[in-house]
Amino acid sequence: MLPRESHGYRARESTLHMLWETERWLDAYVTRSRAPGPGE
Repeated sequence: MLPRESHGYRARESTLHMLWETERWLDAYVTRSRAPGPGE
């Protein structure tokens, strides 16, 4: 939850912050946890 926002994000700053948090989460728990494939 972000300040001054209801159930959905309307402010540009809120949307950008949510995308930043999502990218950090994906990097931490998805991208870096994958085992390298053949040739990587």
